[in-house]
Amino acid sequence: MIGSHIGVPLTAVLALGAGCYLSGRAEEGGSGDGAGDEVPVGAEDRVEPDRAVDTLPDAGDGGADAGPVDDAEDPDGEGEGCDAVDTPGPDGPEVTDVPGEADEVAGDSEEDGGDGEEETGDGGITRTWVTVMPGSFVMGSSWVECGTGEFPRHEVRLTRAFEILSTEVTIADFVAVMGYSPVGSCGSRCSDPQDAVYCVSWGDAASYCNALSWAAALPSCFACVGDPMEPWCDLDPAYASPYDCPGYRLPTEAEWEYAARAGTVTDTFNGDISPLYLDDCLSVDPVLDPIAKYCANSFGSCSTGGAKLPNSCGLYDILGNVEEWCHDWEGAYTRDPAYVLGGVTTDPWGPAEWTGVRVLRGGGATTTSRCTRAASRHYYSDYPFPSLGTVGFRPARTLP
Repeated sequence: MIGSHIGVPLTAVLALGAGCYLSGRAEEGGSGDGAGDEVPVGAEDRVEPDRAVDTLPDAGDGGADAGPVDDAEDPDGEGEGCDAVDTPGPDGPEVTDVPGEADEVAGDSEEDGGDGEEETGDGGITRTWVTVMPGSFVMGSSWVECGTGEFPRHEVRLTRAFEILSTEVTIADFVAVMGYSPVGSCGSRCSDPQDAVYCVSWGDAASYCNALSWAAALPSCFACVGDPMEPWCDLDPAYASPYDCPGYRLPTEAEWEYAARAGTVTDTFNGDISPLYLDDCLSVDPVLDPIAKYCANSFGSCSTGGAKLPNSCGLYDILGNVEEWCHDWEGAYTRDPAYVLGGVTTDPWGPAEWTGVRVLRGGGATTTSRCTRAASRHYYSDYPFPSLGTVGFRPARTLP
């Protein structure tokens, strides 16, 4: 049972610059009393990535194929997200991690003591978390949509720090925590344990977050009923908003876009996509190709994550690979009273009332470049079954 793996979080942190840093934090077996101390690493200790990143266009100018996007600037001038830092290579910066909790696939872990490379033994799970500090950003799109709901651009302020998983949850991780795999209901097209888990309903993702909370001796954020393998879930009524829950949860779409943009204002953290490739799955967009697995470069392959370059917060596959559940019900940005009054929208989390569909973000291996942008929004029913074969998630947590 997951309860037998409650443990003590251990932390090693690599500072990435203004606004966010990468923290290698996981749990050891036994009982514990909460999170460990965060240990910033100075610039003199920074580890250079294995691959140079000067092949990426500057995120601010979008490259030669930039689309007609407004030259909107960060409201605070310098970008409180994760800007002004070097993008780590595909193997990421060196951090010290210990294996996270595991259930059926639990195992011992070893670390290579010389070069800092992680080595996980016999199915042990290692999780790396990115801490994102409060700040403001411009949310939404100015020139193209994936369906509807991305207009208008508007200023959002997030007032609470949060952490978010650096990768999408894998099949191995989901099975370790939940004791079952949801992918079979979509035909089991991919079976590698390191593939991003897919065919996940919103309730599946919420239940996983609850299990992580219980394992870390944190309050759970969701009230779930029904079949444990096909649960109906919603925010626990004990909390006025998801930001108020101290346990693990799904990110709000404002948190998701803030972290995905990493201080940039372009279509992707690597620049603007070209209008020539918006709906083209035969021609590869040079801006999107290095950072995202989408329809033009996935070739129908399974969703093994981490093959593309991360953003400057250290988030892998934040665009492409699998679409990611967010907390929010679907709703127009203009429904927010602060937007109607012309002010800054603070800590939004979508409509409070049930709308029947939840927000998906980031696009996946089958989406076009139009739908694989930081601002693109997609929606799907929160009904527990069936789910989409292209949908996964990554958890988040409000920090004290």
